[in-house]
Amino acid sequence: MKTVERKLNRKWLVFVVITLTMLAVSGSIKRGVRAFHAIDPYAFSFMGDFKVYYTAGLVALSETDRNLYTLTSVPNPNSPTGESHLNPQLRPPNPNSTYAHFDQESNSRLQYLYPPLFALIISPITFFGLGKAMLLWHILITTFLAASCFLIAKWLTRNTIVSILLTIGLSGILEFTLPVQDNFLFGNVGTVILLLCSLGIVLHSRFPVAGSFLFAIAAAIKLTPLAVLPLMIVKREWKWVAGFILSSSVLLMISIWQLGLQNHVDFVTKVVPSMSGGSPIEANRSVSTITYLMLEGNLLNDDDIRNSDEELNKTASSTIAKIAAAASFAGLLLFIFIRNRGSNELHIDISAVILWSIVFSPISFRHYYTVAIAPLLIAWLEPRTRSASSFRLSVLSISTFLILSILPSYAAAASPSFYVDFASLVAMPAGAIMCMFYLLTISHSTEKQMDTCTTENSNLMENGV
Repeated sequence: MKTVERKLNRKWLVFVVITLTMLAVSGSIKRGVRAFHAIDPYAFSFMGDFKVYYTAGLVALSETDRNLYTLTSVPNPNSPTGESHLNPQLRPPNPNSTYAHFDQESNSRLQYLYPPLFALIISPITFFGLGKAMLLWHILITTFLAASCFLIAKWLTRNTIVSILLTIGLSGILEFTLPVQDNFLFGNVGTVILLLCSLGIVLHSRFPVAGSFLFAIAAAIKLTPLAVLPLMIVKREWKWVAGFILSSSVLLMISIWQLGLQNHVDFVTKVVPSMSGGSPIEANRSVSTITYLMLEGNLLNDDDIRNSDEELNKTASSTIAKIAAAASFAGLLLFIFIRNRGSNELHIDISAVILWSIVFSPISFRHYYTVAIAPLLIAWLEPRTRSASSFRLSVLSISTFLILSILPSYAAAASPSFYVDFASLVAMPAGAIMCMFYLLTISHSTEKQMDTCTTENSNLMENGV
């Protein structure tokens, strides 16, 4: 049996090395291209997202009205109010708004689109000047990435030394990957969500209420972690559900107390609906963008979104994307319910739901795929992965490459072909779906593999080998 286990471990290690090598090579290519002053079309605003957070923090601490949202409206006779709000993504704030007044300090020129509570959470960083705050934020989000890797590695390997070595190696490799580089470039909140989800998964087995609190904070920063709540209801994890609802209620009350009811009403009734159609630009790697490209034959650029009077949440592609999201989520929960795996495997189901939330969210820019690092690490470090077949390890290796590598985007930039553009756009969502498939089928396949190995080993022993 030990001989069989050594062979399985050796095979797993080979695929780990191959995958990390592919990512390192693709990252070195990007560094080389940048060294020759090639234009990265997505690198247009250093720490642009953080500047938005910083401005929102200033508004949250202001002594004026503290209005966070400034939406553009167009006449709509079919609306009860006589107007509709356009997708605020990439649009500048209203120049006469409170937010625009404070935005003059950070010059983000973009609107704040997150839940109100996050403005309150981030506000302490505004006690530093913008320059020092940007440096501090970069250190924090880099630390959050390394901490997430260590938490998952330590939890699954049970070995501190191995976990430290893995964290050092992974941090070096992940620096070269597309989502992480974009995340650091824009100062996005992706690694914050990654850390909260990773810690929430790790804590769940022993402290489900504490784990639910961390997911509640994540959902108060970005709505997509809310997808874990229906999963927990299906899994009848009532302690987690109760903890999540209680935590979310307390956080909401604190947010309303500090920022007022109107900000929350505006977010729920104006911001969320207006963004539900997505933003069909190259950087948004969501199903909503894919359906738009398939129906329209082309994507929009930033100026198109900024100057358009079209309500993207009411287009045919938006409707199809919403139907696909609802149907796929229902199917995912039904599959998990039928499989009915125990609570000790809940980390696998949560990982699958996290991947689903990234792919089917109307807005999933490339940097938000940083959150997929948690499911990928769980898939690779899960003990049963070492007994997976070569085919399944190939699926996991390819999915990791598609999610993290820069090469598909470079291929699209180098080719005028529609099909290359489409393949590049689909690469990250396809990788996430492949990883979902691997995670959701890990128990059945590895059990069969181990049964086969055990049978082979027994036959060898019976024959005196």
